[in-house]
Amino acid sequence: MSAPDADARAVVAHFQRMLGSDGSVLEVRSLEGDTLTVEYRIGDCDTCELQPSDLAGMMEELLGRRGSTITKVSVAG
Repeated sequence: MSAPDADARAVVAHFQRMLGSDGSVLEVRSLEGDTLTVEYRIGDCDTCELQPSDLAGMMEELLGRRGSTITKVSVAG
């Protein structure tokens, strides 16, 4: 597994732990160059969902702190 693959999986797992309690699911859809695409299926919590753009920004920030070569996150739902 390459460093970007490991970064992508670690960051998605981090946010899955945060969001999974309401049944939300995050999965790596693809990693192409410096862009990570994530599938985001929102769970049963009507008032606690993160908007995809907010989630993407938070993931990009964490990847940056990790020193990852991934610089862009696209969240699809």
